[in-house]
Amino acid sequence: MGIFSKLMGDASGQSMNSSRSIKPLQAERGVIVYDAGLVDKLKDEHEQLLQAFVAIRRTGTEGHFARLPGMLEQFRLALLNHIALENVKFYVYLQNHPAMDEAAASFIAEVRKEMNGIARTVAKFVDTHLGNAPSYLTADLFLSELDRIGDVL
Repeated sequence: MGIFSKLMGDASGQSMNSSRSIKPLQAERGVIVYDAGLVDKLKDEHEQLLQAFVAIRRTGTEGHFARLPGMLEQFRLALLNHIALENVKFYVYLQNHPAMDEAAASFIAEVRKEMNGIARTVAKFVDTHLGNAPSYLTADLFLSELDRIGDVL
């Protein structure tokens, strides 16, 4: 069982160690509260982002370059919104929960840092290719850079 399963509970909602559960805390002003649907929402967003990435790759491969700027902008917006939600409602919640031990908090901080780096890389890639839209002349470069983005996703 992974760290998230141990902290969030198993599929039935039962924590593997009830004294260390990351289940709901009493809501306080300014405190991020447990959201039972958040993990499923984040998983759905991951799938949508993957589908968007595949569509961008296919569109570039097929040479439909005029479609790419809109697709790239939508992808960036979806990714940045996802990262914002993940940062605030997931990582901050976990890192500030009293059941979080030092090793798990350190791991969460590293994962969060990696996700933010991915978001910056994707935003830079999109900015580059919105400023210099892909064309038949730049298709190989665009697809090569897109493949590197896919590697980090």
